[in-house]
Amino acid sequence: MFDLGKLTTLSTTHSYTQGTIIIEEDAEDSLSMFILLQGSVSVYKNFGKPNEKFLASLGPGDFFGEMSLFLKQSRSATVVAKEEVLALEITSDNVMIILKAHPDLSVAIMKALCKRMSDTKKIMAEMGGKITN
Repeated sequence: MFDLGKLTTLSTTHSYTQGTIIIEEDAEDSLSMFILLQGSVSVYKNFGKPNEKFLASLGPGDFFGEMSLFLKQSRSATVVAKEEVLALEITSDNVMIILKAHPDLSVAIMKALCKRMSDTKKIMAEMGGKITN
């Protein structure tokens, strides 16, 4: 796993209270990603709607928001703090600097993206949908 301590110089630390929406699905604010330092979050599609779908629970060392950051697209899911959360926010201005300095983080993101794509395909199949890209 990568050394989170070294990332703090090029990132901003944020704290969130339980129930706070950290990222909202379809939001256009795709200029950052987050790494959890403490606490946990839940990830949802269609949060607060009748067809709400729980996707994942993430904890310390996990990250989210990377898909929108790299693809420069709106947020693909809603992320809600399950408890008090402390997270590092890495902006698009600094992400490439950090990834070059921390190749282990690059590998972790690639592995997570592959797993998330696989999980998304399974969820979409269960919901009767399909992925077109």
